[in-house]
Amino acid sequence: MVGTADEAIRQIREEGYAREYSAGPRRVFQIGAAFSSEAGTVSGWQSVWHRCRYPAKGG
Repeated sequence: MVGTADEAIRQIREEGYAREYSAGPRRVFQIGAAFSSEAGTVSGWQSVWHRCRYPAKGG
């Protein structure tokens, strides 16, 4: 395994990958996944979400 799901979430935050979507009307989900090269499958995952600054109209 190269990295963990926690490390993937940390990279998303540090690199600001979700930043351009944070001002929109929807929730933003950040999903970090770890892959096992031995098993060829997802070995772990973690998701984090937050509401954007501006709520959707009518909602």
